[in-house]
Amino acid sequence: MMSSKRRKLAAGLEILEQRRVLTAEAAFADGVLTVEGDASDDIIEVSYDAGALTVTSDGNPVEIEGLPADFELSAINVEGGGGSDEITVDVANLTLAADESLQVQAEGGQGDDTVQVNVDTLVVEADGSFAVEADGGRGDDTVGISVTGLTVAEGGSAELEVGGGKGDDDVSLAVTDLVVGGEVELGLEGGKGIDDLALAFTGVDVLETGGLEVDAEGGPDDDTMAITATDIVIAGEAEIGLELGPGDDDLTIDADNVGIMAGAEVFVEIEEGPGEDTITLNLGANVVIDPDATVVLNGDDEEDEEED
Repeated sequence: MMSSKRRKLAAGLEILEQRRVLTAEAAFADGVLTVEGDASDDIIEVSYDAGALTVTSDGNPVEIEGLPADFELSAINVEGGGGSDEITVDVANLTLAADESLQVQAEGGQGDDTVQVNVDTLVVEADGSFAVEADGGRGDDTVGISVTGLTVAEGGSAELEVGGGKGDDDVSLAVTDLVVGGEVELGLEGGKGIDDLALAFTGVDVLETGGLEVDAEGGPDDDTMAITATDIVIAGEAEIGLELGPGDDDLTIDADNVGIMAGAEVFVEIEEGPGEDTITLNLGANVVIDPDATVVLNGDDEEDEEED
């Protein structure tokens, strides 16, 4: 027979386990999954893989209120709330056909948070759309978006934006194996605080029908921004804007194995602020610009210079 002391201990453990499960709540309505943490330090993981949707909190499965057996998902919204939270959203093995869209938003909220959105093997067909926004909120946060194997067909669109918010943040956007046949926008913003920003491209193919727009902004304080580009082919249009802000900033650009093809249009704008900025450009031996390509750096047209 169990003693009263042991019964109380068992009841306490059961209550503790229930409390751990309920540190995050998940609900589904009108195609939108909403996951909210509480004021404690939450560990929230959301997975949407080949149509299967799961949520865990502190390693424990979370029941998704209102989720039918047969559902169509159009948005994922995750908010950590108070506390220093760890949020991970994984999206994988999906095809967004015409008139299909998926929006992912993940925000840490108050506290020193880690927010990471991972995208693996996703196809956006004509008239389909995909968007991701990751934000640390207030606090010293680590925020990132990692994309591997994203194909955007002609007529399709994708938008990826990552921001640190207020605080001294580490902000990163890494893109590997990206095919741009439609419109793709990439955004990176440090916000207030001393931030480290990293933007990495590996294996990017901008087709003749494609348009790639990249905007990176450091913010008002002393920030560090690192841009790396490897194995890049541009046959369409690319617009790249880098804004350092008013602080004393460091910008490093590393590029290797980059080809800008005939007929391509590439516009690069680097805006320095009033502070003492340092800009370092490292070009590898295999950076090739076709004579029939248009490359404009801060309003300086290389093609026009060659013709004059």
